[in-house]
Amino acid sequence: MILSVKKLLWFILIVHDCSFAGQVCGKTCSCEPLSNGDYPSPMRHDVSEGLAQKWGQELGKTPLNVGEPVLAKFLNTWLCGAVCKRYSEENSYDISCFGGGDLYHIRSELIKRFIPLFSRLYQALPATHDFLSLVSQASKTLPKPPYHSGAVQVVIIPPGSKIVTSGDSHGDYISWVTNVHAMYHKCLMNDGCDLTPNSYFVCTGDYADRSFDGLNILAFLLSMKCKNPNLFMLRGNHETEGLASVYGLRHELLRKYGESGTGLIWPRLMGLFRRLPQALLIGSRYPGKNRYRFGLWCHAGLEERLTQFLQGFIHQAISINMKSSKEPTRLTQYFEILGDNGLMWSDSFAKISQLYQLVPGKCYSTRGAEDVYDYDKNYIKDYLKQHFSQVNTKYSYTVDFINRGHGHIPGGVVELRDEVEDDQHWKKLESEKRYPIQPYSVFTHTSSELPLQKCAQDAFSVVEVDNKGQYFITPHIQEIPEWQP
Repeated sequence: MILSVKKLLWFILIVHDCSFAGQVCGKTCSCEPLSNGDYPSPMRHDVSEGLAQKWGQELGKTPLNVGEPVLAKFLNTWLCGAVCKRYSEENSYDISCFGGGDLYHIRSELIKRFIPLFSRLYQALPATHDFLSLVSQASKTLPKPPYHSGAVQVVIIPPGSKIVTSGDSHGDYISWVTNVHAMYHKCLMNDGCDLTPNSYFVCTGDYADRSFDGLNILAFLLSMKCKNPNLFMLRGNHETEGLASVYGLRHELLRKYGESGTGLIWPRLMGLFRRLPQALLIGSRYPGKNRYRFGLWCHAGLEERLTQFLQGFIHQAISINMKSSKEPTRLTQYFEILGDNGLMWSDSFAKISQLYQLVPGKCYSTRGAEDVYDYDKNYIKDYLKQHFSQVNTKYSYTVDFINRGHGHIPGGVVELRDEVEDDQHWKKLESEKRYPIQPYSVFTHTSSELPLQKCAQDAFSVVEVDNKGQYFITPHIQEIPEWQP
């Protein structure tokens, strides 16, 4: 059951008064996928009796609030909707179904509250003061670089860890809900919006713009960020005031919070965006050896000027980790690159035509960003080898793969080819297939439905580090019906 954008907006207006608080609990749920391999979500599928038992909780004596998302049984079918009106004498409620907007009058014994994760996922936006509070709390968990500087973070994790990577969301809340459901079913998230042990979640930026519900995605992500140190929100090129003003976020704020609310939220949100790290280096140590392998997580791609700010940074993290590797090692470094940079703008190609090359494998940004370059596979490989690796008597390390978003490429999760094949620079990876990450690989994630780019997959990946220090990537890709204008 697919929820149209108009119906989703209609639902948001109805339930705008609901609370943004969520109870925390520690259970996890593992559900079998549907016959086509997808994991179910009430926004895309009917809810079965079994799923209703797993996703719902009995009401007990506490009455439901108007706007609260619930599961309600009507004619042997469980509907996902929101409370519109309570009838205290009859002990029943009017429920508005997500799928069609029809009102159903249903008795309390046929209604279930969502478990906390889904309750938060399906509720509407917080009120202005609650959203401001959320931005303030999340900002305290982020680095505070000087105004004209960016932040890079390094994290060294123990073997056996899992890293979820989500690409551009661009305000597509339906795809976001579908992906979060799949993460929950794969036991990467628990009922209380907490990441499960040894799980990390990296969102590579571009949370809003282009579609209608970027604020909903930001509200959910920020609420998770406040209590999950293993969740990393990176800054994309749309987390800048210029693009956010032009491509839809400011208009969304005006539409949902009015001029007065926008005047309060906008500057605080832009301040939060400036604090988002632009790059994240995640590494792990080979057991029994002082050998480390890192991946670079960023929104876009390679930034050559970054290397001058990394002298001693990785060494410092490794030195700390060598003394104690039981807990993750976390460090933050600041760099000053005025204007645009490759971490937020650069693209990657299998091969760059000689017509456009400045030097072999390098050309000006095809997006027109100033002081930004695009690179091909060979250039990226050679640069990482030369500038992002070191061997000495105490330890050795490499930074030899990149996980990114930015490129709206059909396929969900794709890998950069060594050579152009059939005019294609990227090859699609199979969903649920576990691939060893080869040195100098580049992966792009498209985690939302982008009709104009003909991207019709809800997708994310799970990167695992085994006990031998080897990295593997497993895409999770849900195909969705072709978009019809």
